[in-house]
Amino acid sequence: MAEKLKKRKDGRYAKQVTVGLKNGKPVKKTVYGKTIKEVEKNYRELMLLIDKGVVLDNRGITVKELRKEWYRIKKEGKVKRNTECAYSSIMKRIDAAIGDMKVKDVTMYTIESLLSDTQKEGLYKTSDSILIMLKAIFDYAIQNDIIARNPCKGLTVKYDEKTKRVLTEEEKENINNASGLKDREKVFLLLMRYTGMRRGEIFSLTRSDIDKKHMSIRINKTLIDNNGKPYVQENTKTEAGKRNVPILLPLAKPLFEYINSIDTEYLFLNRNGNLMAVNSKIISLIR
Repeated sequence: MAEKLKKRKDGRYAKQVTVGLKNGKPVKKTVYGKTIKEVEKNYRELMLLIDKGVVLDNRGITVKELRKEWYRIKKEGKVKRNTECAYSSIMKRIDAAIGDMKVKDVTMYTIESLLSDTQKEGLYKTSDSILIMLKAIFDYAIQNDIIARNPCKGLTVKYDEKTKRVLTEEEKENINNASGLKDREKVFLLLMRYTGMRRGEIFSLTRSDIDKKHMSIRINKTLIDNNGKPYVQENTKTEAGKRNVPILLPLAKPLFEYINSIDTEYLFLNRNGNLMAVNSKIISLIR
């Protein structure tokens, strides 16, 4: 049962909810929000937890338990498959490092230590992803009146993005005149050079994506790593990634000859006739 909405001195709105009984006395929780709309949203999420039978005595809740509830309420069924895979990897690291800690015991130092250990492995981008996720998880804890302050507040991860460079004229010639390579290897390299496609987009190409009449390639899907298994996601990394790219003359002849030489729908399959893994050996040709 919810009580009347109230406005606090700090400007936030609050609504108190009776979530059960303990020792004959009502157990209450308070949901907060900067606006009435936000309070009502947080209230609905709380009631959803109650309906699902989630234990709401959160004083002893662990980071792993909170993380699971955050993901189930906020992300599950709402993100793309490749994002799910990325989240899974980050969540495993969080669970392994601080999953058994009680949420109320996590401090800024706890988070800094986790980030530092990850950065010592050279995984700066992963460290940044961990911080972003933990900030969201602890914000969720604040919304549900589990903690009062986010231990991630004020923390940042600084790292230098890898600098991209333009191929030299010699490197371009080496690609065009590559000898000793199989046809599919050369076509793969030419696709990267003349279209700018990502490797996952190339590995998901099918015959129907190649429009010989209009000399263009339709890009509307990508290959992702689904827990070690390749999976074609019927969307690109972003909506802006859906596009048509022209088939330039240096690419046209080798691409069309290669397509005519194979009898499969996908242009790139492994020796067993299955989808290529995103990190397949063919990638080593351009590293």
